[in-house]
Amino acid sequence: MIAGYAVGAALTAVDARYALLLNAATFGVSALLVTLRVKERTPSLTADKRSNLMRETVEGYTVVFRSPVMRSIALVVFCGVCFGVVPEGLAAAWSADLADGPNAVYLGTIMVASAVGFLAGSIVMTWLVKPQRRNAYIRPFALITPWRWCPRCSTSTSTASSR
Repeated sequence: MIAGYAVGAALTAVDARYALLLNAATFGVSALLVTLRVKERTPSLTADKRSNLMRETVEGYTVVFRSPVMRSIALVVFCGVCFGVVPEGLAAAWSADLADGPNAVYLGTIMVASAVGFLAGSIVMTWLVKPQRRNAYIRPFALITPWRWCPRCSTSTSTASSR
């Protein structure tokens, strides 16, 4: 992930067409690998036992949200996706706002920062914190992680609106 963002930013700084060409090539390689290497498997639920897609979806969510442990994990994942994907999607606009125009270096830095932080945090927590203590950090970090985006988003918005 980090290398992909860094290479993409470097290619975009040279010429955005190269970055798009590389991106298209990786999709082509992925499609080729899926076509050649993934074998067809029989479905786990046969056609005669299938019901309505919406009913099956509701049943799946019911299984997850009835269990307190699975519910908390699902909510952390759902919220994490919301607070992780949206800033990535806004990174180009945010970097242009920070640099007073399109800037591949700013964009690459913003895109790589989250992945580098995740990697550094994982290394620190794995190597320096005992397993018993790690469990105590799960809830606070689950709240702090998405919360960290709020000031940045509001700061960027207020900066753009003040111009």
